[in-house]
Amino acid sequence: MFTWNRADRPWRPVGRRRLSYANVAATLALVLVVGGGTAYAAHQYLLSSLSQIKPSVRKELRGARGARGKRGPAGVAGIHGAAGAAGAAGGVGATGPAGAAGQVGAAGATGPTGPAGNSAASVLSGRVTTFPITTSGQTTEFGAGSGTSAANVTESSVQTLSANASFTAQNLIAEKTGTAVPSGDQIIVDLDVDGTPELSCGIQGGDTSCNSTTQTFTVTAGSQLSIKVIAQAPSAILNGFDLLFGYQAS
Repeated sequence: MFTWNRADRPWRPVGRRRLSYANVAATLALVLVVGGGTAYAAHQYLLSSLSQIKPSVRKELRGARGARGKRGPAGVAGIHGAAGAAGAAGGVGATGPAGAAGQVGAAGATGPTGPAGNSAASVLSGRVTTFPITTSGQTTEFGAGSGTSAANVTESSVQTLSANASFTAQNLIAEKTGTAVPSGDQIIVDLDVDGTPELSCGIQGGDTSCNSTTQTFTVTAGSQLSIKVIAQAPSAILNGFDLLFGYQAS
């Protein structure tokens, strides 16, 4: 297709335009007219399908892409699926920190009274030294009621004082040093309380010790205690010795 300039300028071709639906429709009408009015009158062309248009023509007729439509509403949530199979057991976790200490529990009921125990006891012991030789007859001397003291002919010189509480004296034991007492002789040992013998035992010929067996005596508070030693030698000379003693106070 050409155009002519009004100023009778040389003509020039117009650049090729892109086909549009209006151009195609006009061209189709022109073809029908050129083909003869009779043919057009005898046959009317009605486009009822895209397949009736040549593919190359359809391609030219395709319009520009339209704008993107709005996003439709969200669909309805689907139903819950079936529960899956149980997974394998996990490993043992680390030990947690120690919990806080619990409250102190209520006190329990008082238990039954136990049996009575043995009475507390003390042992008083001592040593009477340098008891003299007895050649014949009898020799009597005294020692302190506890501790070490030299033999003395005066009892008041060696007496000791008991505690300010009464106690039971028992289980007196005495032992001489050196050889055994000669046959026929003996040594008598007394625990004197305020000058009176209360526990007593005798070391007989052939022995070196004696004890008071089951004798007991209650010593009142503040009593004066001493050990009396009587050496009897009617048969043979009784050499000098030391006397060890002890007794229980409970």
